[in-house]
Amino acid sequence: MTAIFNYSESFTSEKLGVATEQCLVFEDSDSGIQSALAAGCKVISVNNQTPTGL
Repeated sequence: MTAIFNYSESFTSEKLGVATEQCLVFEDSDSGIQSALAAGCKVISVNNQTPTGL
């Protein structure tokens, strides 16, 4: 699974003409964070849970 995400992020950055080291990824899953880091991207972890009571 990680290899698929790494390929996707690398492929997308190639299409944009930007090195993965210059990419910032917003991610809400552990596997996505690991994949983005493995691809060489910077990552911001996003909480995807709705607070209780809303």
